[in-house]
Amino acid sequence: MDIDFYRKWACQKMTESSQSNMWEGHWACAVIALTELLEEKLVPAELEDLIRKNLVKTVEEHANEQQYRVIKEYEDFSA
Repeated sequence: MDIDFYRKWACQKMTESSQSNMWEGHWACAVIALTELLEEKLVPAELEDLIRKNLVKTVEEHANEQQYRVIKEYEDFSA
């Protein structure tokens, strides 16, 4: 996934968190900060892969409801 994907994810997460759970917005801030570190080359090259893994994990664990609900099935949850 590229940097733009993470930025779009973060913007959507911010929007969602402003409408419901403000704490989720903190994950969006973390993603924006990490993408800036990568883009501005502010970390040693050997850490870039670790940061990208962290970004993937954050997005997977805090999926955006509106964008990802179509892809994932939640059998035990009501609509």
